[in-house]
Amino acid sequence: MMFGAAGNRDHDDSVRIIHKALDAGINFVDTVDAYSRGESEVIVGKALKGRRDTVVPATKAHVPMEGDPNQQGNSRRWLIRALEDPLRRLGTDHVDLFQVHRVPGERSAA
Repeated sequence: MMFGAAGNRDHDDSVRIIHKALDAGINFVDTVDAYSRGESEVIVGKALKGRRDTVVPATKAHVPMEGDPNQQGNSRRWLIRALEDPLRRLGTDHVDLFQVHRVPGERSAA
């Protein structure tokens, strides 16, 4: 969540942090397109390069990415896109866990 514009903007440093966690035995990485508007997934993808088979990546969908009402929520259309885009950013052909981030009508705690 804290990789990219919302936290550590240094991609190389972020990759080192992720590698340290992986080297320590962490094997589950949870992300979502809304973390730094996808930049976090790009960073995680860099870190997982060459290590994908030893990691369980997860991503989520629901949070609005733009002002377009078709780019948010839990519609089939959005869930498909909200999986395709992270796959590209993560540099993989699959994730091991894809979650709906919120149920319809649930408000985030802001």
